[in-house]
Amino acid sequence: MAAATIARRANDGSFDVVPYTASGLPGRWAQTLPGPPTPVNQQQATVDPWVMTSNDQFRSGPPPTLTSLEYTAAFNEVKAIGAATSATRTEDQTAAALFWEAATGPGPFIRVAIDLAPGRGLSTIENAALLARLTTAGGDAAIAAWDDKVLYDYWRPVTAIRGAASDGNPDTTADGSWTSLINAPPHQSYISAHAIVSGAMTTILGDTFGDATSFCVSAGAYNRCWSSFSGAGLDSASSRLWGGIHWRFDNEAGLYAGRQLGQFVWDSRVFDAVPEPSGWVMLIAGFGLVGAVLRKRSQISESAGRT
Repeated sequence: MAAATIARRANDGSFDVVPYTASGLPGRWAQTLPGPPTPVNQQQATVDPWVMTSNDQFRSGPPPTLTSLEYTAAFNEVKAIGAATSATRTEDQTAAALFWEAATGPGPFIRVAIDLAPGRGLSTIENAALLARLTTAGGDAAIAAWDDKVLYDYWRPVTAIRGAASDGNPDTTADGSWTSLINAPPHQSYISAHAIVSGAMTTILGDTFGDATSFCVSAGAYNRCWSSFSGAGLDSASSRLWGGIHWRFDNEAGLYAGRQLGQFVWDSRVFDAVPEPSGWVMLIAGFGLVGAVLRKRSQISESAGRT
């Protein structure tokens, strides 16, 4: 199955090279040092989806305009709480930002599934189905995220705060030396890929084990615990604001889309077309019966040959 899947996905667009030219306009992506001069992973927007019906199935509405009240509030919020030297960010928020910088991608949630499954008595087939749902949802989450990123080409907070003099908003003030707690990833801000992946995978985990499940995750030197999957998803999304690399609306749109995607994957029952444990028992019993019949026929044939 693995070999067949790899072969089928050989030309899914994952390795396409997509040209990009920075517009230089206010509100649009610009290089964030020490990152490369062009945003990475632009081909993700057009990769063949795994479970989604189309790449834009969970597309978010546009981010707020630069002169809106929502943008002004988000600007001032991330400028204060996401700064490297923030005086408003709590110790726990700092810990969350650093933890989720280390625990990026789908890996932490796959680890949780592996750790929890034995205690819930999941069969081999049920474990395989769970991991298939998680990994394909994670893949589709990345596709959906870049569908938005490429479409809206939105700037990062560090670009916006340093270049606020050009945004046409009299209520934002530029700070040319502003620095975020963690380095901005080298791709567009809206929506948060971290948030959509977390939303999708925690939804599937909640549907599998029950949302009110306590668990912990380790990443490098960091460890963090939650009392629910939805709480972990929110913590993951919010950490990008606390780290100064995403706007609040990036995280909210990403988390919402991720939860919708995760529920879609769960409801589709796409990996249910395999025998349940009782079905395997019947199959094994059937194989045993067939084997017994063949052995009896062989014995009869040998006996006939001797006579």
